Amino acid sequence: MKSCKGAWLETCFVPAEAGEAEFQEVCHGLVERRGERFTGGIVIRPLIPLVFKTAHSSGAPLFEEYRPVF
Repeated sequence: MKSCKGAWLETCFVPAEAGEAEFQEVCHGLVERRGERFTGGIVIRPLIPLVFKTAHSSGAPLFEEYRPVF
């Protein structure tokens, strides 16, 4: 398991209006869920909502993806 997208709300998503406590709760949830597979780093990036397609059973929104090729 490379990520924890299956537990989107508990381990991957911090709402824009969240405070430090909520941010820490999500980070701790990610580290805890990964257990021994955690390799020492967390990537934080903004959610950029593109064209919404559907929602995953975990609650994660699924958008169209766009990838530049050079």
